[in-house]
Amino acid sequence: VPLLLGVLGQFLVMPLYAYCVSRLASLPKPLSLGLVITCSAPGGGGGYLYSLLLGGDVTLAISMTLVSTVVAAAAIPLSSALYGRLLGVHAALHVPFVKILGTLLFIAIPISLGMLVKLRLPALTRVLLALIRPFSFVLIVGGIFMAYQMGASILANVRPQIVAVGVTVPLLGLVVGAVLAKLAGLAPPQRKTVSIEVGVQNSLLALAVMQLSFR
Repeated sequence: VPLLLGVLGQFLVMPLYAYCVSRLASLPKPLSLGLVITCSAPGGGGGYLYSLLLGGDVTLAISMTLVSTVVAAAAIPLSSALYGRLLGVHAALHVPFVKILGTLLFIAIPISLGMLVKLRLPALTRVLLALIRPFSFVLIVGGIFMAYQMGASILANVRPQIVAVGVTVPLLGLVVGAVLAKLAGLAPPQRKTVSIEVGVQNSLLALAVMQLSFR
C-alpha cells in the first residue's frame, strides 16, 4: 500500500498540481512544462536520510525511491506529453536511462551491502546506525548550504512569483503524502516516509531530462 500511495502522489497528484498552479500563476508555457517535468520526477534528494533522521521507515523509504525511479522512466514522458498537449507545448522528451540506471545502482549496491552486514554482523549494524544518524545530519545541512550557495545568484534574477510557485511544490508534496498515508491508516513512521518521498523529488533527474530534451 505505501508503495502505491507513493506512485499515486508522485506521478498523478504532483504533475496535476504543477499544471494547475502554473496556469493560476500565468507562468510562461515552457516554464509550466518544466514544472510539470520536475513534479513528475521520482523520489530522491536524500529522502531516505530525512526518514532516518525524523524517525521514518528507512526500509520503506529506500523501496519507494527504487520503485519510483523505475516508474519514472515511463511516467515522465507520459505526464509531459499529456500536460504538454494541454499547454500547447510539443517536445520530444529524452529520458536519461543511463542516469536512471545509475541512480538505481547507487541505491541498490549500498543497500545490498547493508543487508548483508545486518544479517552477518548485527552488533556492527547497531554501531553503524549510531554513527550514520549524525553523519546524515551533516550531509543534509551541507547539501542545503551548497544548494543555497549555488542557487542564490540564480534566484536573484528570478521573478518572486516563480520562486513562490517553486517553494509550494515540496510543501504540497509533503501534505499530499501525509494525507494519503493517514487515509490509508498507515503507522506514524510510514506516514512520515510517504510524506517525505512524495515531497522530495529527484530534481537532478528532472534537470537531466530538460537538458537532453530542450537543447
